[in-house]
Amino acid sequence: ILDAVSRLLAPDYEVHTSPSGPDGLTVVARHGPFSVIVSDFQMADMDGVTFLAQACALAPETVRIMATGITERQVAIHAVNEGRIFRFLTKPVQSHEVQAALSAGCRQYELVTAERVLLEQTLLGSIEAMSDLLGLVNPTVSSHVRNTRMIARRLAEALKLPEAWRLDAAIILHQLGFVTVPTDVLERHLQGDRLSADEEAMVTTHPQVTRAVLSRIPRLDDVGEIIARHATSRNTADVRHRLAVPLAAHIMRVALDFVRARARGLDHRGAIRALAANPADYNAEVIAALATVEVESTPTVRRKIPVDDLVNGM
Repeated sequence: ILDAVSRLLAPDYEVHTSPSGPDGLTVVARHGPFSVIVSDFQMADMDGVTFLAQACALAPETVRIMATGITERQVAIHAVNEGRIFRFLTKPVQSHEVQAALSAGCRQYELVTAERVLLEQTLLGSIEAMSDLLGLVNPTVSSHVRNTRMIARRLAEALKLPEAWRLDAAIILHQLGFVTVPTDVLERHLQGDRLSADEEAMVTTHPQVTRAVLSRIPRLDDVGEIIARHATSRNTADVRHRLAVPLAAHIMRVALDFVRARARGLDHRGAIRALAANPADYNAEVIAALATVEVESTPTVRRKIPVDDLVNGM
């Protein structure tokens, strides 16, 4: 049957087949992601629902189709809920039905991936361009954001954060709120200096300012939420509160405070110890990940140079 399906589809598709669920997951891990996965329901080692659910975890964007001769309503509901099935094929399946299902599945995959590319590349690229302009206005903030992004990316990879581009965008855009903070106050804040109560109030309101600006931009609601909540995220004992705070907000808080600790002159390990000494303020899982990731040591050095000595890239 698998050979027959391969011959049928070979003129139009690159086809990989597998005789069992476990082997199929290996194929997905090694050769994926695929545009479409088609699975039988009844298999010896693993049923189709379990296989497609695990395949979804490996490749969330891949479109999943199930072929089955079972028409019980409860089976269909279970398959949709667990395997997130795009379409059912009821056996016996005609060749034109397979072709039509695959064509629809590929179109769906293209829509999903095109949206991701739009968000992750086009939108994020526009945000980075705006960040570069802001960096010309305040190089100190630009350096701070660059270092924070590096730390956050390493943490996101270590913690397998989904859609990590939103965290990246949040860190870039959170500087928008800094326009309401006087330059001298902002620089002392980024260097980890102590601020007065009024100055601290200026700084702590900047995430809400940024969130208000982003609320007018489509597709950036989640980014604004990360920015708004990172300043209030705590490793609280209240389980309901802890679960309500996005992991991205916890990562952003740790990355920002780690960079500020480094700006105060602490080395890598010293900065981690400083954060770990306040377990109520930071997510323990993120702090543990911070101790394992490699961080490039790029301390900030201030110096004055003549304009004629400036070179492209500084």
